[in-house]
Amino acid sequence: MLKRGIFICCLLLCNFRIFALDQISADSLRTILQQNHSPAQHKRLILTIRYYFRARIGKDLASSKRQLANLLVSFPPMNGTAVRGFVETMYLMEQKNYNGAESVLIPTIRQASAADDHCLLYACFTHLGFIQTMRGKIADAVNSFRLSRREAIQLNDAYLQVLVDINISDIYYRNHMHTQSLHFLNEATHLLVQHQIDEPRFKMMIYANKTENFFTMGVVDSLALYSRRLAAQRFPNDRLYTYQQRSSYEVQLLLGQNKLVLSRSKSFGKIAYFNSTYQTSGTR
Repeated sequence: MLKRGIFICCLLLCNFRIFALDQISADSLRTILQQNHSPAQHKRLILTIRYYFRARIGKDLASSKRQLANLLVSFPPMNGTAVRGFVETMYLMEQKNYNGAESVLIPTIRQASAADDHCLLYACFTHLGFIQTMRGKIADAVNSFRLSRREAIQLNDAYLQVLVDINISDIYYRNHMHTQSLHFLNEATHLLVQHQIDEPRFKMMIYANKTENFFTMGVVDSLALYSRRLAAQRFPNDRLYTYQQRSSYEVQLLLGQNKLVLSRSKSFGKIAYFNSTYQTSGTR
């Protein structure tokens, strides 16, 4: 099965509400730090740090890290020790040093918990879930994402809750637990409707994930329904066309299999009837 890199996609989805990657700079962080006197600004700081190193792919990450560290000294943020730990985590993750990142995350989570820093806890548990998933620790990853979701609820942020629901659904999908995967996709859909969140990328990921589940389950009617909904999406995205074509192919594949099974079933029925008639006529 061809599978999407959904975790990275969901991680990056948050960008579209807050900023584009190419807009993240030391100057933008300096502006945030200078205004970092409210929970809203602290939340913006944490979410910006999440993408600070990703925006510098191909550049000198060590130099970027020093620049950010100097800013944190010049403009000390709320819960500074834990924030610096989170910076180190993001730096190590960008270097694909997941063992090192996890070892830094654990004390950072303790510090953030002691300070009731729900935004930082959300970010830490989310990235811990990514790391645990990549290392095959599925039960631990689900638990981390559930803790992340709890923090999103504390923040009263349905947008972040939807992100977590999609990530949890993907873990279940990857482990062939389709009922659980669909449950969290339905939860995400409910949040979109309840909170009137107009984010086409969320709909794209939910529809695409549902088509994957229904294709694997062999449920062609539901697969066709969400394939049509996916095909109806119209917005600029470099993944959308691939998802639309893939789901359309999956529908045709399942329909072809069903026709083949039906054809074979009818042929088997004719053969069985012929054999029965032959055997009966032979005993007369």
